[in-house]
Formats: sequence, structure tokens, C-alpha cells
Amino acid sequence: MNQAEYSLKVTWSPKLSKFRNLRRMVRDKTRHLHPVLRIIVEHLLDGVLKFFEDHWIDAKIQAEINKAEDAWPDPENPKPIIRELPSEVPGLPTFTITGDYNHD
Repeated sequence: MNQAEYSLKVTWSPKLSKFRNLRRMVRDKTRHLHPVLRIIVEHLLDGVLKFFEDHWIDAKIQAEINKAEDAWPDPENPKPIIRELPSEVPGLPTFTITGDYNHD
């Protein structure tokens, strides 16, 4: 049996994150450096990328939360629903105002 039969099959996801691509680029660009220098540079740049990735993900989550909160009705200032209905008098419509008010 040769070694190829025992090797693990590695599958890559079709879409890699931006930060994963950047980490791969760092490894490719630092390949020609001295081994000790390469380890130091890769470690430092990987830490910087991880820091920015965490903050970028947190910012995206916060933006989604803010967008969802804007769609919620404001409990202190409920918005009334104003409807215009035709009346028996021409040119004088009937207005109804209803609201989602809490009387507790």
C-alpha cells in the first residue's frame, strides 16, 4: 500500500471568509523568509487579523441588531393608525384613529 491511500482527504469550502483568505496570503508571502522570522511575522499578522475579524463580526452583529430594533414599535410612543373612510356627506370623509395603546 502506498502513502496516498492512507492520506486524509481534505475538502475546502467553496467560499472562504475574507480573513481566511488573508491568512492564506500571509503564509504564501512569508514562505521565503528565514524560519524563525517567518514564525514571528505569521504569528503577529495572524493575531492582528484575528483581532480585526472578531471586531468586524461584532460590528456586523450589532448592525443587524440595530436594524431589527428599528423595525420594532416604540413602546413609549405608539404610532396611531389613521384610516380615512367615505361618509354620507360628499367631500367630508370620516377619519378613524386607532392605536396599540397599553392602558395598564
